[in-house]
Amino acid sequence: MASLRRILANYFHLSPAVSLALLFFYISRFITLDTSYLDVYANTSWGMPLYYRLAASLVNVGGIMLYIAAILGLMAVVAKSWRLAAASHVFLLAAFYWGAFAKWGGGGPGIGLNPLLRNPWALPHPLMVIASYAMVLAAVAEPRARERAGVLAWVFSTAGLAAGGYWSYTTFGWGGYWAWDPVETSVFTMWLFLTAWIHGRGSGALYAALGAVFLTMAVTYSGVSPLHSFAGVAAAGKWLLITSVIALIYGLIKASWERGSAFSYLPPLVAGAYIYWIIAGPMAAQSLGLPVAIPSGDSAVALIHPLLIPAVLAAFFGMAKRAFPPRAVALYMGASAVASLALVSMGVLWSPLSSLWTNVAIYLIVLTAPLPIAASLLKIRKDLAELSHIGFAVLAVGAALSGPYAYHMQYGVVVPLGVGQPALVPLPSPYGPEAVSIKVVEWRAAGPWELVSIPPYLSRLVSPDLAGLMGVWGLDLRFDSVVLNGTKYVVAFGNYTPGFHRLGSYWLYVNSTVDTPRGKLLVAALGIGDRALVFSPQKFDVISAVVACKPNATSLNLIEERVILGIDGAAVEATIRYEASGEFKLIRGLIHGIATVPRGLDDVYIAVTPEVAVVGNVSYTRIALELARRNLNACLPLGAWMLLSAYSGRPLSGGEVNALLKNSPQGYVAYVKIIPMVQLVWIGAALLVAGGLVKAVRRHVA
Repeated sequence: MASLRRILANYFHLSPAVSLALLFFYISRFITLDTSYLDVYANTSWGMPLYYRLAASLVNVGGIMLYIAAILGLMAVVAKSWRLAAASHVFLLAAFYWGAFAKWGGGGPGIGLNPLLRNPWALPHPLMVIASYAMVLAAVAEPRARERAGVLAWVFSTAGLAAGGYWSYTTFGWGGYWAWDPVETSVFTMWLFLTAWIHGRGSGALYAALGAVFLTMAVTYSGVSPLHSFAGVAAAGKWLLITSVIALIYGLIKASWERGSAFSYLPPLVAGAYIYWIIAGPMAAQSLGLPVAIPSGDSAVALIHPLLIPAVLAAFFGMAKRAFPPRAVALYMGASAVASLALVSMGVLWSPLSSLWTNVAIYLIVLTAPLPIAASLLKIRKDLAELSHIGFAVLAVGAALSGPYAYHMQYGVVVPLGVGQPALVPLPSPYGPEAVSIKVVEWRAAGPWELVSIPPYLSRLVSPDLAGLMGVWGLDLRFDSVVLNGTKYVVAFGNYTPGFHRLGSYWLYVNSTVDTPRGKLLVAALGIGDRALVFSPQKFDVISAVVACKPNATSLNLIEERVILGIDGAAVEATIRYEASGEFKLIRGLIHGIATVPRGLDDVYIAVTPEVAVVGNVSYTRIALELARRNLNACLPLGAWMLLSAYSGRPLSGGEVNALLKNSPQGYVAYVKIIPMVQLVWIGAALLVAGGLVKAVRRHVA
């Protein structure tokens, strides 16, 4: 062991060189769109902007390990630490083990990025969360770096959570910024443990935070999260969970020996441990094959809020008693509780869709928050880091007031919109009934851009007639397109006489021939078994295009509709996107157009989608049908056919595809709601981060 330490101590300066070189090589594969690497093939497409190529490098588990290894390697040099050098190399080995440089031999432009990741926050959000992972690891591994790394971990995790919440708010189309998704819950657990460590200074909470780091990785890369299932290695989740549980148990044992303030240390520690097991317990059960769901959404709310709300109030008490007598603080909070109960008992409900006790909790948080804010303002002259305490209280108030309206879909109203036709939308709000005037002023299409592969695993969606048409490519026939009287047709050319011919498993019936400068044109039918596949001539459609266009298992990827909305006279733009990659990844390709109109601290929130055509039991959005038509016009019939088959969830016949392509529903559908006091959430988060940065700078100077 001593000799290993000496080796690492002598060569720790090589750690960042190795880890950075490998990371830069990995990123360069994305920059150059080198789809011979599996991670690149699985997450990029030809024509993808550079920004999203970089974001794509943050998706898969092997790449994440490379990023962590590089950060730890840099810190090894800064801290002159053999421990951090060793940790860096451990994560390099993990990167190789989990396929960072796995090769792909199938060729093609790649199957594209998860459409939810095509967002400006797709780069800063994961980078901040990954940096928080690395800082926690550094704080645990190297005691000399603990103070700086621990505070930076808290800052990065705070900023990462806020960025993720805003990303959700501006992407998913329901107005929510938090839904207790397992991944965001796991990161929040890490944040709670780090908050406990900052206030308690013992290492127990830091080891617990390390357990939460590995739990977050396990959840993210095992595919159990509804919103974060974009990169998974099945074995990775299991081993990361085992490591997580070991670190968590060790941390809690150490924490039981330590002493910290009852109101600043214990609430986040206890809340973190409780929420941790809400996620880790079901994950462990799933790994044993038990059908146990990880709580999210309503089920998580029912389990977490009864503990989290008292923890927030305990933190408020601890913040306030630093400047005011504890008895006075207790009396004030008691009076606030009485006032909250009185308001609810009189039927004054902030959120009618929430339970009575939730309304009591909302009023209690709002009424008690001014006291800890006042206490922090009294101390801010001496310590600017008090901004974090103010931010925490402001964020808690903002979440209490906006959370129910952001979370509950029932607070919104769905309204159809025609271009230039205003609609007056009645909306519920805590201030009483309101109405918003909304209309589509204009819209314009943009794209298509990028080219994606049709992935091999979609072969199950190839219908028998499509398989038969693809077999025609190997026959001694040439199909080409011609324009007759302004209409595009597909015709066959070949050296065949009128009559019946056998072409392997296919049959060809030639009615007549016409000699042309391009060869002998056949008036014929081509089929297999007891059915005709294609005629010559035949109008250019998805069936005839398969034989006329060159074999090409690709699709145009991205198309947009940029909609200008008039909201109470204010013009805002909402961009609707549709990506074939979403259908090919079996996660849907439509991303709503989101617009928000601030009203003081409130938002009018609008999510816009194109109208749909209902065929059978499937609703086909106009923008998806348009992308399929663009594929056909670009002589990419397989792209059109497989796109609509993936959308339908079953193999479609050529006739079904042609029928679908004739649909072009007009207009839009808007989901509108008022989200009160939501700006307080973002203001509070910004103050939290600002206070943490002050603390980090102060620790660095010290």
